[in-house]
Amino acid sequence: MIEFLGNNPQTPRLQAVYMIHERNPNALFALKKSGIAKPADLKGKKISGPVFSSTRKTWPLFARATGLPVDAATWENVPPDLVETVVVRGTVDVGSGFPTQIQIYRRLGVKTEDVVMLKYADYGVDLYGNAILVNTRFLEQNPQAVEAFLRALNRGLKETIADPARAVKAVLARNPVLAEAEEVEKLNLIMEFIDTANTRSDGLGSIRKAKLDAQVEDVVVAFKLPSRVPPDGIFNSAFLPPRGERRYPVK
Repeated sequence: MIEFLGNNPQTPRLQAVYMIHERNPNALFALKKSGIAKPADLKGKKISGPVFSSTRKTWPLFARATGLPVDAATWENVPPDLVETVVVRGTVDVGSGFPTQIQIYRRLGVKTEDVVMLKYADYGVDLYGNAILVNTRFLEQNPQAVEAFLRALNRGLKETIADPARAVKAVLARNPVLAEAEEVEKLNLIMEFIDTANTRSDGLGSIRKAKLDAQVEDVVVAFKLPSRVPPDGIFNSAFLPPRGERRYPVK
């Protein structure tokens, strides 16, 4: 969203109204046999990812956080459905994506213990991830609908944190072709980016201004945006449920 606003300053605006990923789930993957075990081992390697991948776009921030030159590795433009395949084949050294993609490596015949995962958040990249976005025109015309949607989303997210297996069963009732065990694992893999120390303190959905301001500045520089994006107005907290409703029991 920051990139879009920086490249299109005169267009109708978007606003984030509920933060889903309080920590960013971007990650890199390598096969253990490659010898890659830490960020320094990425020097001279090839990384697969489509040009629009968030992991690829935020690579400059990961490189800076880990002391690597931005050109320490070379990114190969690979379609999303082949990111893991080229790693397993050995034509590219490293894959990119979210932690849930460990399942794809398994489907390609690689054991979980034979995959190395480098999570950006574990190496000092302090970014937010996915959020609920709303067109400001819709927001102005339908404020009650936005509030109602966020109340429902918030309740569902709290219940999902409390009982991931039950949440997956609710999804399976609507999409029975999914594999239950895989979906439970997928949810648990992404949960550390949703259920964090900050969400336990502040409640789900909200942001910390200092963190968002820093992220905006980082993205403007890393993406070489032509226009500075004012941090104020990117996140609108006015439609969030009350903090008490966004707090949840910690297991």
